[in-house]
Amino acid sequence: MSRRSAGPRRAPAARSWLDAVESASAAFTGTARLVDERPVPAGETAFRADGFALDVEVVPDLPVFGAPPDAPLTVELVTARPPDRREPPGAHRFPPDTLRAVPYADQALPGADDPVLVVATDPPVVRGLLPDDDLPAAVATIRGWLDAGADEPAVLRDVGGSADPVLAAAGFELLLRTTTDVAGLTERFLRLPTVADGAVRGVVELLRSHALTDQQVVDVAIRLLGALASTDDPEALVAYLGWFDAHRGRYGDDIAVRVRVQVARVVDRTFDGPDGDSWHQEVARYAESFGT
Repeated sequence: MSRRSAGPRRAPAARSWLDAVESASAAFTGTARLVDERPVPAGETAFRADGFALDVEVVPDLPVFGAPPDAPLTVELVTARPPDRREPPGAHRFPPDTLRAVPYADQALPGADDPVLVVATDPPVVRGLLPDDDLPAAVATIRGWLDAGADEPAVLRDVGGSADPVLAAAGFELLLRTTTDVAGLTERFLRLPTVADGAVRGVVELLRSHALTDQQVVDVAIRLLGALASTDDPEALVAYLGWFDAHRGRYGDDIAVRVRVQVARVVDRTFDGPDGDSWHQEVARYAESFGT
């Protein structure tokens, strides 16, 4: 990674944590401080809208993999959010950022010194860190898989020993590259007690974007139907319902009837916590789309 980037980036960041770690030369933790920002026009942003270019100074701390810089460096990040719409790392948000998709550029505030993880891709991936954050360890494990050519038992062992959703999603994506049994792989992942909540969402989002044959859709639908019937976690429920909605018409009438039965089971469910009402609204939105 260069000490300073040349200008606003047009290319989007890596598509997933697995992609980012695979393409990176290094990753390290450090302390970030916003030192300058300026507006940039839509033609110079990856999101095709006006934004802000941020100069962020990072003082490296600990390596995650590879060799970190031996001196502070300035990275340029781009965000669509003006300062009054940025919230610091750890701020409450809905849906929760369990898969760590929110970039530090959307969190950087003047005068703040924030702990961050930097993955040295082009452009760099920078994420704000929380106390006792599992993300650096997850990134180190992902890199270990890639370097060692890890097989399914090794990945399942590591995912089963961690509650980090990023690790679960990356492990599933890694194995999804080579498996011929998508439904079986899905079932083995969802059986792991650590694959819950946000980890389920990571797995199911990958299934939504993965090209499946008609038979694979049916096989996966059977596995997800069982998982849907056995969970009351709102983040997992919404992920499963989203998959069935996206593949409507491809898994057959019998499964469709059983999905509607499960939707009826949860449509009036209340959920605890500050996001309970929001999750209820998400479930109700799918219930309406399924005619329940």
